[in-house]
Formats: sequence, structure tokens, C-alpha cells
Amino acid sequence: MHGQGKTWEHDWQACSRRCARVHGCAHFSFWPDKGCHLQHGWASRILDWDVITGPPPKVTCRTIHIWDLHGNIYDGPRDDFSTWGRAAGHSQKISFGFQFIQFGHFRLGAADDTHLSLSHSNGYTMQIFKDNGWVTGHRRRRGQEK
Repeated sequence: MHGQGKTWEHDWQACSRRCARVHGCAHFSFWPDKGCHLQHGWASRILDWDVITGPPPKVTCRTIHIWDLHGNIYDGPRDDFSTWGRAAGHSQKISFGFQFIQFGHFRLGAADDTHLSLSHSNGYTMQIFKDNGWVTGHRRRRGQEK
């Protein structure tokens, strides 16, 4: 970011706070050497597993939907339940399988060539997305389909 050189911060939270203080900062990157870099909104993203990145604190990112483990869907937009305040990097509890991604106990995956579903390990399917744009929330447990 023009006029903002690299600084050394104690931790990624301090780097995030620095981003919040600087006008025009859209996101930060915190490196293993404790280097803090600030970026504007049109900066190109690069993938580096050793770097923690994120937006400055108090960024307004609205939550569109919330899915709970019981299959309930809560519509937004809302200002709670956002994960944008968490720093990216050093991922835990994320798994990749054949045509699915698992986040903790939730799984997003291709059920077949025309259906994408979001489900929980307890058996509930929160939402199903079809290739023709049709979206539904079945909320049934595995084995209870008609």
C-alpha cells in the first residue's frame, strides 16, 4: 500500500488493528517474521500457508444465511454470526474429499452431477442446490428420504 511500509508487530491482532487505523486499508498480511503488510482493495491475493491474512476489525460484512446443526436456516442479512473477524491462515478442521469440503462437522459437496448440498455430520441436510437454480432445505436425516 503506497506510503505504508512493512512494520513489525507483536501478533496478527496488532497488524489487524494497524490496518483499521490506516485510511484505505482493505486487508492485512502478517508474516512469520512478524512483518505486517497492509493492502488496498485492489491488491492481488497470493496463497502462502505461512501467512495470516484478514480484514481490519469492525469491517461491515453482513451474514446472508445461518445454518444450524438441526437443519434450520435463518435468513439475513444480519450483523451477527460472521466469520470475517477471524484471521485466515493456519487452517484447522478442514478436510477435502472426492467432490466435497468439510469444515468441522459441516460438509459442502456435490451429491451427484446436478446437486450440491450442505449437511451436518448428525445427518441433517440444511440446503440443496440444483444445477437449474432450484434451492431447497430438506432438513431430513440420512435414511429418512422418501
